Amino acid sequence: VGRRHHSVPSKHILGSLQIIYMARNPKDVVISYYYFHRMAKIHQDPGTKAEFLENFMAGKVPYGSWYDHVRGWWEK
Repeated sequence: VGRRHHSVPSKHILGSLQIIYMARNPKDVVISYYYFHRMAKIHQDPGTKAEFLENFMAGKVPYGSWYDHVRGWWEK
């Protein structure tokens, strides 16, 4: 829980290239992620939708906080 699987390439790697970053609506993300967790047996049981939402918003889900991920890209 809380692992980060994203990184913004450094400016020296990107050079003059530009990145287009598209972020999904977090409401869509959390519902999709919830049903994925129910289906994929490699993850713990997600609990109820309300419990999963609380964990999602706190960043206590595999791969870490969605909000930190999006902010990391938008701030670059």
